[in-house]
Formats: sequence, C-alpha cells, structure tokens
Amino acid sequence: MLLTCLAVATTSADVGAQGAEADPAADPAATPDGTPGDTAEAPPEEPAADPRETASKAYREGRSAFEAGEFDRALELFRSSHQVHQSPNSRLMIAKTLHELGQPVEAYKEMVAAEQEAVAAAKANDAYIDTLNAAREVLAQLRSGVAVMRVTVVGGHTDLPPGSSISINGLDLPTAEWGEPIALAPGATTITLTTIDGVTEQTLSLAAGDDQATALERPVADTPVEPEGDGFGEWFEENRETAAFVAGGVGAAGLITFAIFGGMTLSSYGDLDDSCPGGNCPTGSQDDIDSGQTYQTVANVGLVVGLVGAAASATLFLLPTILGSDDDTEAARRRLPLTVGIGPGSLTIGGSF
Repeated sequence: MLLTCLAVATTSADVGAQGAEADPAADPAATPDGTPGDTAEAPPEEPAADPRETASKAYREGRSAFEAGEFDRALELFRSSHQVHQSPNSRLMIAKTLHELGQPVEAYKEMVAAEQEAVAAAKANDAYIDTLNAAREVLAQLRSGVAVMRVTVVGGHTDLPPGSSISINGLDLPTAEWGEPIALAPGATTITLTTIDGVTEQTLSLAAGDDQATALERPVADTPVEPEGDGFGEWFEENRETAAFVAGGVGAAGLITFAIFGGMTLSSYGDLDDSCPGGNCPTGSQDDIDSGQTYQTVANVGLVVGLVGAAASATLFLLPTILGSDDDTEAARRRLPLTVGIGPGSLTIGGSF
C-alpha cells in the first residue's frame, strides 16, 4: 500500500505540474518530459544552464535509478534536484528512497518536509493539491513505523544555565526541537539533560506508532557535606562547661587532700623528730614512720591532682576567649577536634588554637 500511494503521489504531481508548464513557477522536475516552457526572450548565443532544466534532468535520472533498484544513486540524484529547485515532488521521492533503504525515521522526517512544501506550493498553484494529498496519505503510513517523542524540561528550559544540552541516545537535540515532536526509531531510548549542576537521565521503551511526551527533572547541584565530628569532640563541646566545673571540683579536692595530709605529714615528722634523737628511733616507732610516709604520698598525689584539675578547669572556662567568637570556636573544632589525654599524675588537652 505504501509503494502504491507513493507512486500515486508522483503521478498526480506530474499531471498537475504539466498543466502549469507555461508558468515560470511550474515544477519542471515533475513534467513527463522535463522540458521547461518556452519564454518570450530569445536565448543568448551561449545560454547558461537553466537551473530548472538541471533539476528536471537530475529528477528524471533519479526516477530511472529508483526503478532500477539503485537506491543510493537515486537518493543522490533526488537530493541534487531538490537542492537546485525545492520541489515537493523531488522531496517526496527522497522520502520514498530512504524508506527503501531501510531508514524509516529519516524517511518520515523528509515526508513531513515534503508535506510542508506541498502546502506552500498548493497555495500558489492548485496543480499541487494532488501532491499534497498524496504526501499526507503516505505520511500517515510512514508514521506507523516510527515513534514520536516530545522532550521538555520541568519548569521550562528558557532559564537553564548556558551550555545546557539534551541528547537522545548520545546525539545532541537542537534547542529549536526541544518540546517539538521528534521521530525516533522504536526501542530503548535514553534521554539525557546536562547542565552545570549535573546530569539527569531517563530511559524509555518506545514502540512503533507511539506518541509520548516526557519532562526531564532539572539536575540539582550537590550540597557540600560538612565533615562529621568524631563523636567525642561534639560531646566535649556540648559539655565543656560541665567538664570545667568537674575538673575544678577535682582540683579543689586534690588541694584539700594535699593540705590535710600535708599537715598530717608534718605532724608525724615532728613527733618522730622528738622521739628519735640523732636519728635513732625506738623499736616501736616503725608504725609512725610508715604512717608518715603514707601521709606524704597522699599529700603529693593530692597536690598533683589539685594543680592539674585547677589548670584543666581554667583552660575549659577560658577556651571561648582563647579561640574567639562562637563561629570561630566551631570552625576550629571542625578543623582539629580537641583531644584529651590522662596519664599518671597528668591531664593533657590538645588541639589547634
């Protein structure tokens, strides 16, 4: 049926153009013999090649190649004819040849263009009405072998960043065709929107005869992810003041312990000094000696704990002042979280200030 309609289209156009042969605007490529009409002016002694005659000759040779099954050569000749003179008849034959070459999408696109040219030609010359009707009939048949897709962007595409692009199966789609019907081959189709913010992609399965529309979501720029804290650093920041009070309490307890056991140490030392003239202590003085040494050890530990606790408390309380504003404190904490170390008789706090 398709080949029959295409043949009818060509024949109808030929007959129609023949009736307009004397008109300079008539389509010589469609006349049976391809001879342009006579003109009132005498040809020059060395006439230049008439573009219409050139187009008509290429058209006739294209028809001969088409009927002989030489479709590649026919396509070249029909395109050459159409380039010289844009006739809907030569474009119709281009579409028909592409169909024979197994290029249904390109054939459909050319037939759409042939219909548009036939509409314009029919407005100026009724002889092309039959060509227009034939083109529309064949176009409907070609339509059943392709899928039509309209690709848009959610929210419109006019405000997309410069350089944004849409591609279908890896081929860029001209901006002028965004939102317009596009003929595609049936099968899996991947549509990609690329902007400076990223890429969004859709894969659709198209069947012959489909008429679909899809809207691509705009890519969203990745939001920078702030580095996560180490757990302890965040807890320490939230509980800094509490830790300062605790450290101060520990320091105070240590100093009190030092004062008490330091006094007891001095008392024991005084008693032993009295009972041990010349360093010679009686046999029953060993318990007092051991007690004095114990008091001294506890006093020393209390002193160390007291000093460390007081220093840690003061550091924790003064930390915001050392670092500056709250924003600076947060920035510093993220750069290098505070570290706390506890060792024998010591408490260390490290970080970047």
